[in-house]
Amino acid sequence: MKRFHSTKYLLVTAVIALILMGFSYAMAMQAGFVDAYMSNNALIEFIPDECGVLTASNGVTASVDFNRDIAGKIVDKAHIKLTARGFYPGARVVYNIAARNISNIPLTVDQYKLEIDDKNQSLRDLIRFSCNVKLYKENDSYYNLLGSFKNIGIDELAANLTSIMKYRKIDVNEKIVLEFSEHISQYHQMAAGKSGLSYKLVPVFKQYFPGEEQEDEAEKTT
Repeated sequence: MKRFHSTKYLLVTAVIALILMGFSYAMAMQAGFVDAYMSNNALIEFIPDECGVLTASNGVTASVDFNRDIAGKIVDKAHIKLTARGFYPGARVVYNIAARNISNIPLTVDQYKLEIDDKNQSLRDLIRFSCNVKLYKENDSYYNLLGSFKNIGIDELAANLTSIMKYRKIDVNEKIVLEFSEHISQYHQMAAGKSGLSYKLVPVFKQYFPGEEQEDEAEKTT
C-alpha cells in the first residue's frame, strides 16, 4: 500500500443540529403538548466544556467547534461541528459530545435525520462509525448506558441512533453523552480523488409521553 502524502487528506464535517424553538414547538404540538414558553426557548443545549476530542490517531487534526461572535463568545449552543483532517486507512477520531435538557419538560428523540452533502461524499462508503450513548441522571452522579454500535456505515447511522434513543426519557436537567468515533478500515485503500464527506445528523425532539408499548420497550432495553 502506498503512503499517503499530507496533501491527500480527508475532511469530515458533521453538523449535529439540535432542533431549535420553531421546529421543537411544532413537534410538541404533534405530541399533544402546547406551552407558550417553548416559543422562546431551546429544549436541548450542548455543553461546550464537555464537548471535545477524546483521542485522535497520529497525523490527524480534529476539533469540535461552536458558532461564535467576533469576540469569540459562543452564540449558539444548539449546533456543533466536528471536523477531522489528515485521515488515512486505520486512522480514528473519538469525540465526546454532551447535551443537556434545559427545558422544564421531559423529552425523547422521535427520530434522527441524516442529510449527506451530494457535493462532498466521495468517502461515503469508506468511513465507519462507532458510538456509546449514555444518559446521566441525578445531577450527573451516575449514568445508564442506553446502547452502542460498532463499525457501521453512514447509511446506518441515523437508524441506529434512533433505535437506541426512541422512547427513552430525557428528564429535566439530565444529560446525554455520545462517545462518537469515525474511522477508515485499515484494509481499505483510499483511491485518488476521494477526499471528503460532509453530513448533518439531526435529532428531532418531542415531549415524552409514554404509552404502555413504549414503557414496555424501554424496560426491555434498560
